[in-house]
Amino acid sequence: MGCNPMGNAEDGRRRPDSIYLAVLAVSAGCLVLAGTVVRGPGLSPDSMSFLYTAQSLVDGQGFAPARGFPYTHWPPLYPLLLAAASGWGAIGLLDAAGPLNAAIFGLTVFVTGQYLSSRLQSRFLTAAATAAVALSFPLIHLSRQVMSGPAFILLAVLALIRTERFLTEGKPASLFWATVFASLAWQTRYIGAAVPAAAGLLLLFDRAGGGGGK
Repeated sequence: MGCNPMGNAEDGRRRPDSIYLAVLAVSAGCLVLAGTVVRGPGLSPDSMSFLYTAQSLVDGQGFAPARGFPYTHWPPLYPLLLAAASGWGAIGLLDAAGPLNAAIFGLTVFVTGQYLSSRLQSRFLTAAATAAVALSFPLIHLSRQVMSGPAFILLAVLALIRTERFLTEGKPASLFWATVFASLAWQTRYIGAAVPAAAGLLLLFDRAGGGGGK
């Protein structure tokens, strides 16, 4: 069995069942939740800033963490996600943080598995690689914290997948979604500026080399 990184969904290859990928994704989310049931999600000084800012949004006070300091050290997306996950105050922010990151991690596993299944001929390799992501202790540990890292990873993965789709298929819709996801990654962590920069370099060198999809 080999791999064909330039293949597509019409190659007639065997793929892991989407149900299997969904089970892995749900299991990954449950592993995250299991670690937060007794003690709650992990907290750090950054976590407290995210929670205070999300509470400020729920209260209609805008982006302002504790003691009125302006929200300038972090991008705005993660507090917005926390506020939305809480139903804008319908449940506690800390109660919403665990399920939010669990859902994000599960979605990351599923998206990764779906992408690998479209690029690898080996069903076993696809299943094993997806399972490795689902069982990754560093990712599970990170997802158990009230941190923006899981959302950033998901958005960065989506941006790079869509960039690769554009490079191999040349569809404008893929470029549009690559731009959207790269921008959102940047709004999750400032280091996310590297995502649109990397995508832009891939596009630049692809054009310079005469590529640009089919």
